[in-house]
Amino acid sequence: MKCNISMKNPEKPIWKPNKSTMKSLNISQFQDFLNKKQDLAIGNYTQLHQFSVDETEKFWSSIVEFCDIDFIQAEKQVMKYGKHKIDSDWFVGGKLNYAQNILKHQSTRTAITFENEEGEKSTLSYQQMYAKVAKLQHYLQAQGIKKDDVVAGFLPNITETIIAMLATTSLGAIWTSTSPDFGFEGVVDRFGQVQTKLMFTTDAYYYNGKTHDCLEKARIIAKKIPSIEKVVVINFTNSDFELDGNFIHWHQAMANNNDKVHIEPMDFKQPLYILYSSGTTGKPKCIVHGHGGILLQHKKELVLHSNVNPEDTLFYFT
Repeated sequence: MKCNISMKNPEKPIWKPNKSTMKSLNISQFQDFLNKKQDLAIGNYTQLHQFSVDETEKFWSSIVEFCDIDFIQAEKQVMKYGKHKIDSDWFVGGKLNYAQNILKHQSTRTAITFENEEGEKSTLSYQQMYAKVAKLQHYLQAQGIKKDDVVAGFLPNITETIIAMLATTSLGAIWTSTSPDFGFEGVVDRFGQVQTKLMFTTDAYYYNGKTHDCLEKARIIAKKIPSIEKVVVINFTNSDFELDGNFIHWHQAMANNNDKVHIEPMDFKQPLYILYSSGTTGKPKCIVHGHGGILLQHKKELVLHSNVNPEDTLFYFT
């Protein structure tokens, strides 16, 4: 196949924003923020990047302030250097919680818009999301879920998945998840490593115009992982099914009047969630992400690099 793109001026950019557009960008505003706060004269992206390399502590502490990241307790030291980079500690003495930084936005603005393959659409405001997290958190507490326990989601990417993750992590418990298209062996290889105490799943999910059952696999998974004490089932496809034993319906877990979310203060590096490697060379390896690191990195990427603002919509198709 031949490429017809002209290479006469390979160094000439295809498009360049005008000055007014550049000035309005979040990354330009962050640059101005740094110049004023640190008494600097950063004039372009290259200089900004170099500052982040040369003045790591000042850069990341400025990200915290500029991106409005809330700490429950302020850090005593931004960075404590170890013998190796991997041994260094960030925001030592500081306490925060990932979920708290999401749930603090109790407004009527839309937090989540969801649409499935069938074309069914739903929206949830930040206030409504907070209310649902409060109810589910109450149920988790009643089941004895506490800091450092592991709660799993064998779930598609639906609104309830986000609610379950926030309810879990607000308590200081650790979230982990896999896609429902995994076979039960792949799920057991993952959830079985981390002593999963409670699992969320769904009756089924839609993919490529077909409905795929999840309950049969969920029952096998629960039997093969003895640490799982409860399984909460979301009726995603509005099917008729019966549950027994340690399986209960989502609506039963949500049947309470709790309206206050408890926030557990967490160290910067304490586990937020556990993801996994592909498992192509033996069992999947656990990849642990901390409350602070994920919060800062996601905020930096979305606010500075992607220029995402509160009124914007971020689309995920998965």
